[in-house]
Formats: sequence, C-alpha cells, structure tokens
Amino acid sequence: DAFRATHFEREPLHVQRGKAGKSYFSAFGDLASPEGLFALLDSGEVPVQRLNVFRCKDGSNKETPQPPPSSAAEVRRLFAEGWSIQWLQPQQESSALARFVAVLESEFGSLVGVNAYITPPGTQGLAPHWDDVEVFVLQLGGEKAWSL
Repeated sequence: DAFRATHFEREPLHVQRGKAGKSYFSAFGDLASPEGLFALLDSGEVPVQRLNVFRCKDGSNKETPQPPPSSAAEVRRLFAEGWSIQWLQPQQESSALARFVAVLESEFGSLVGVNAYITPPGTQGLAPHWDDVEVFVLQLGGEKAWSL
C-alpha cells in the first residue's frame, strides 16, 4: 500500500481539491457550515456542553469566554463576535461521518477522535501549534493557510 509505505507516520500527504465542481465530502453537509451547527444546537441535537469556544487575538495566546456559553444563543453571539467553535464528536450527529470514522479505525487499527472546528472568516481560533498525535485534517469549507 503506497500510502503506508510513503506517508503513514513519515511525512504529510496533502491532497488538494479544486474549488469548482464536485464536492467530495458533500455527505457531511451540516458539518461544513456554522448555520448547520446552529440548527443542530437550536433543535437540541447537539448539547452546548459538547462545544468549546475560544479565540486567539494576538497570535499566541488562547482566550476562552468566562463564563463559558450555556445556550445556543450565547454560542451564536460569540461566533458573531469572532470566537471559534470546537465541536466534540460530531460523528454522533452525522451518520456519514460515523461511517467514515469507522473506515479509518478499521484501516489504521486504532480509535479515531473527531473534532470539528468552525472559525469566523478573518479571525484566528488557535495559535500556531503542533500536535503530538497523528492528525487527519479534512477541510470542508473556507480558507486556511496550512504549514505541514
């Protein structure tokens, strides 16, 4: 398997899709937009306790709102003010994502943790950092400059 021989635990693999045409991950629907998440929050399908909210204003320090949001309306307000949202375990609300996670777990023989991040345009959610675990990033929308 070329991926395992060349990239897995060795070097990043970046697959870039064109902006126009087929959406390869359209099955993930609501995961790709703030409006989709807000609809799930408003309906009670996603509890506010499964969200973290934060921002990075100066490029190096992470801020969290005090107190943390306790309602969908507060999450929506903070997002409008430029705060980012981390949605823990979004596969619980998306059968397509749950199937994708199951395939990854089967292929790699390990558990897969999933977070979805939604950051308002023109803002920074987290300071530049590195992760000490293997990371699979699937960017569904927007723009971000990545350093691999």
